[in-house]
Amino acid sequence: MSKKFVALFNDAAGGPLRQLVLEQAADTTFTVKGVRQHGDPEATYLSLQMPGLIAANTTGVSDSPQKRFLTNAQLAALVTLTPLGVLATQIALAGAKAGANSLLASVPAVDMNIDAATGLYTVPLGKSCIITSVVLRNCSGNLTTASIAFGWTSPTFADVIATATHTGLTGSTLQQKVLPMTGALVGTAGQVFSVLDTIKQGGAMTLTVDVYGYLF
Repeated sequence: MSKKFVALFNDAAGGPLRQLVLEQAADTTFTVKGVRQHGDPEATYLSLQMPGLIAANTTGVSDSPQKRFLTNAQLAALVTLTPLGVLATQIALAGAKAGANSLLASVPAVDMNIDAATGLYTVPLGKSCIITSVVLRNCSGNLTTASIAFGWTSPTFADVIATATHTGLTGSTLQQKVLPMTGALVGTAGQVFSVLDTIKQGGAMTLTVDVYGYLF
């Protein structure tokens, strides 16, 4: 059974939101059904096969005379989505803007041996943010010593997740999901959600931090 996905986007210069519609077959092959504005009939979609989530080579393709894409430049931009990680990010951001819990940020190589806080996610203007969890993964070694806190407010940055060690992270193949404490602070527009090494590792050590939450 196929699944349909819709991503909202606009041009770099702004303009109205448009819909990028994809269908995923059971073998995970994606078909791009086309780009349309609200109200356009589904029958006008353009199909492009993208095996393995990689866009097919459509060099020289023009959508004339149907013009199911508004311009050939839009078509060219669409087919160069290789891989579709950028699209996945945009879908997550669209979900967050709609109040859905999603991946807000993924920050690689966060240093576990520095004094300064590392910014992970900035709340957009006009929004507030609920952090629902943080996932720690891809640790470069054995996180034996470092104690880390997460939050919005300097200097302690401990108003969402209190400082704690995570000694179960002994290598890059392991992960740990960390939940906010009771009474965690809500982020406001412009605030930066950060991580702070309250106790440093004592040697070179990095990990990836995935931040999950929603905006309202």
